[in-house]
Amino acid sequence: MGLIRVGVIGCGLMGRYHARVYSELPGVRLVATADVDERKARMVMKEFGAEKWYVDYNELLARSDIDAVSIAVPDHLHREPTVAAAKAGKAVLLEKPIATTLEDADAIVKAVKKAGVPFLVGHIVRFDYNYAKAKEYMEKGLLGEPVSIWARRNNSITSPMRLKTWLKETSPLLFLGVHDIDVMRWIIGKNVSRVYAEAESRVLKPLAKDAVWSVFRFKGGTVGALENIWILPSSMSFDFKLELVGTRGSIWISQPSDSFLFWGEKGPENLSHYQPVVHGRVKGYLRDEIIHFLNCVEGKEEPLVSAEDARAAVEVALAIHKSLKDGKPVTLPL
Repeated sequence: MGLIRVGVIGCGLMGRYHARVYSELPGVRLVATADVDERKARMVMKEFGAEKWYVDYNELLARSDIDAVSIAVPDHLHREPTVAAAKAGKAVLLEKPIATTLEDADAIVKAVKKAGVPFLVGHIVRFDYNYAKAKEYMEKGLLGEPVSIWARRNNSITSPMRLKTWLKETSPLLFLGVHDIDVMRWIIGKNVSRVYAEAESRVLKPLAKDAVWSVFRFKGGTVGALENIWILPSSMSFDFKLELVGTRGSIWISQPSDSFLFWGEKGPENLSHYQPVVHGRVKGYLRDEIIHFLNCVEGKEEPLVSAEDARAAVEVALAIHKSLKDGKPVTLPL
């Protein structure tokens, strides 16, 4: 395919990261940026050497010299730019979650399927070496049959405060928990069949829940639980964990220590890693995700996260919302 020419729609925190990675990759040209805030669009354009900035993303999509776009607008606004990009024939890397409603998710899935464009939702945890290793061990049978899985994805209060202009449109489940809903389904290889949840809100009330605890039943019988809290002290960054117990082995993943421990029939095995900026260039999961997306654009790989996978993760999160509202277990599909 030669040079891949890309645009970035949404130049906030994540959009800026995407733009930086594109600007550092060989064989890729960051052509244009777009954001409703022209200051952000212009700043990211200048910082990473793009040619043009836009306030209206439709003007970016109208360019024939752009092959692919990253879309990193607020979660509840994913539908319109993604559908427009698909209709324009652009490959799309859409930040997670795919949408905040099943109606929007279904519209996106339909649009990208109809257009036949490469499409990837940025469930970046699938590119985390620890979780990818857990998937590999499950596929190799080293864990046996999965009995129990528990995940924690907690963040500091700086995250919801950063989203304060649209905090009512999201939740700790859609912003944080959707990562682990996706990787739990991925690692186990089964859909969720039933959920039940409890929540509490004292700090962010009435805008959002502070903490949500969810209990799952997967098809095939595995039980699971998910903890999502995003009011940790601002001095903290994050607290991500996963524990998987199988009939033959168990896995513990813990961050920020970036440690991986597998304890099976032959004893323990460790895998450690980190994701710094090395020699002035971004390394790690986001870079790996974007390289994978570009390989999909060139037809070298199939998307690791399908549109249907991304929709399924949102469906589970919305089922948890329903459980919180109704105060009883909810059976899937919705």
